[in-house]
Amino acid sequence: MPSQNVEIVRRAHEALNGGDMDTLVVPCDAAFRLDLSDRSFNPAVGLVDRSLVTRKRRRPPRMRSTAA
Repeated sequence: MPSQNVEIVRRAHEALNGGDMDTLVVPCDAAFRLDLSDRSFNPAVGLVDRSLVTRKRRRPPRMRSTAA
């Protein structure tokens, strides 16, 4: 991977970890959309797109087996 790409990914990763969405979306296309709802402890985190609009999504609770 070219070093320029490595640097872009490194900065994006740091921005995401720091909650800095302004920096995260700088290299992104206008149609960029990041869905972290399935990758988070809190699925209500929602979606972040290029316009920095967050849409919260609720999922039904997971069913747990009660069989012993």
